[in-house]
Amino acid sequence: MGQAQSKDWTRGPSPLKGAALGELLHKPQHGYGVAARLRHRLPSAGISPADLYPILNRLHHAGLLTKTVLPGESRATYTVTEKGVEEYERWVRSSSTTIAPIRSELLVKLAVARLDNREDLIALLAQCDEAQGELLRQLHDAAVDEDDEDDDLDPSTHGIAVAFARAFDDAQREHALAHWQADLVLLERMRARLRRLLEALPS
Repeated sequence: MGQAQSKDWTRGPSPLKGAALGELLHKPQHGYGVAARLRHRLPSAGISPADLYPILNRLHHAGLLTKTVLPGESRATYTVTEKGVEEYERWVRSSSTTIAPIRSELLVKLAVARLDNREDLIALLAQCDEAQGELLRQLHDAAVDEDDEDDDLDPSTHGIAVAFARAFDDAQREHALAHWQADLVLLERMRARLRRLLEALPS
């Protein structure tokens, strides 16, 4: 599914590099503006200008951005090049590599998506379907594992340390299940919105 990503982004593609390209595709701007927009779109990521400027410099050196100081301004304005557009499209349309809660590459793609681009939306909808299927498999596997285990261990029989380790494992599993279930709700909402956007776009 999707297109193979180019590996020449100066040390390779990454979700943050893709997010920076996506934000700059909406409009050219300086680094502080990009960081502010990404903090708004991805609040849990905690992106600061100090995080972003090295990323912008790498994208510039890789030929994906131009860097211009406009008259009357002290900060450089970054603009996506034609090569940058091509690499952004490869990245956003390729299979996402992780489905971890909120830091997932797919959620980053959704945050900066071009909502008027049919091919991007189709690719993102397919990735949402893929992620949903993987989450359902993980939930099924976790339920099978839970059914295979014994009930709570009795400390008087198995020892306090063993019983505590088992209780900790159970708590970890419940924590993961809660995240996966929340992600499923989010993915279903995103799938519904992507479908509505596609229906509204001209064929």
